[in-house]
Amino acid sequence: MNDWYVAYVRFQNEFSVAKILEDHYKLDTCVPIRKLLRNRGGKKLVVQRPLLDTYVFFRSNLFSFNLSVLHKINGFTKIVRGENGPALAPDEQVRSLDTFGRSERPIHEVEYKRISPNESIEVIAGPLKGAIGYYKKSDERTGQLLVNIDLFHRSMETTIEAHLVRPY
Repeated sequence: MNDWYVAYVRFQNEFSVAKILEDHYKLDTCVPIRKLLRNRGGKKLVVQRPLLDTYVFFRSNLFSFNLSVLHKINGFTKIVRGENGPALAPDEQVRSLDTFGRSERPIHEVEYKRISPNESIEVIAGPLKGAIGYYKKSDERTGQLLVNIDLFHRSMETTIEAHLVRPY
């Protein structure tokens, strides 16, 4: 079975490393993005930036893949490690981050809060459909959807309507 792992790459090399992993090594990759508005020469431009700078998620079976080839990739630094070797990134967190980026909603990094499994919700409709996280109610109609990246002890949040979520 292929699991999600995380590569630590040099700053602003996220997209190039992901492309090499896809094209040359046929690995699934994920670089969750956010769209930002920038002023350049008096013009407003929408630019894409990684949601998590210096990290590229990739799906592989590490037992059948030669990790030493990754060190030959320009921009690749190392594989993020856990206590017992390369750290696994939970599939639902990677998918939720990717959904966040594709939704084009404003995303903010907030203080990390560990979520217990019985507090989890799933978004059932709208641009964030399929995202799994924690729902913090703001008022009767809206609230904040919080997605954790437990591996990095980081959390991202965005606003969502209350009728679009259900317990997971």
